[in-house]
Amino acid sequence: MLPADPDYGARSNVPARVNATNNDRENKEWIVRSLEEIAELQRSDTDIGAIVRMRLQCEEHPSFDDVRSEITNTKVYWTQWPRLVVWNGVVYSVSFNKVGHLNGLQLLAPTSLRSEMIDCMHTGLTGSHSYFAEVGGAAGVLMFDVN
Repeated sequence: MLPADPDYGARSNVPARVNATNNDRENKEWIVRSLEEIAELQRSDTDIGAIVRMRLQCEEHPSFDDVRSEITNTKVYWTQWPRLVVWNGVVYSVSFNKVGHLNGLQLLAPTSLRSEMIDCMHTGLTGSHSYFAEVGGAAGVLMFDVN
């Protein structure tokens, strides 16, 4: 479900920095990236780039011949084509709960952001998955679900 807030996504192009301390008392800093930057990271990613570029170019499910020479992960995402959606230039996978109801969107996370995103999910005030479920909105859409 997309956020209803009309100001959602209205961010400056200047990256914001967020500081937190993890359980080992290490200071961490994360950069809040714009949707445009995330979209560019997706398109240029070695792991998800091919399927992202295909999904941005067409609605119709490509034939297997189009992905035959691609890496294994591209083929895995190819099987999930009907669940891949584009929102504001970024590709997500539609998530469903155990009874088949729409659960939200999961970001196809570029390789370069995965460690940072997992660290963010487990560090400081945001150190649990349930926090993101409670705050919803931006965090729920821009972060990927690791359940």
